[in-house]
Amino acid sequence: QTILAAMGSGIPILASDLPVHRELVGLNRGLLFQSGQLGSLITELDRALSKPQLLVSIIRQGQAYVASHHSWDTITEANLSLYFRMTANKVIPATKFGVLDNQF
Repeated sequence: QTILAAMGSGIPILASDLPVHRELVGLNRGLLFQSGQLGSLITELDRALSKPQLLVSIIRQGQAYVASHHSWDTITEANLSLYFRMTANKVIPATKFGVLDNQF
């Protein structure tokens, strides 16, 4: 969640190459260094500091990714879609949710 929050806020990402980081950062949403390798971290940090246009691109790609895949609208839509598919053939009494007896 921290990486997604940073990406969405326009903070460029430099993360270790763990599978979960690779999935979030992808090929163009951040920079990855080899986990446990100080030399790799230094190389990627130097690359980030010496190429401001690269950082601008990473920031834009990260923000676009978060907006299209992890926004509250996207999450809500996915959850509602799942809920409706799971309850498509079931009748759920409104009182179960406090709808008829004002228990919000």
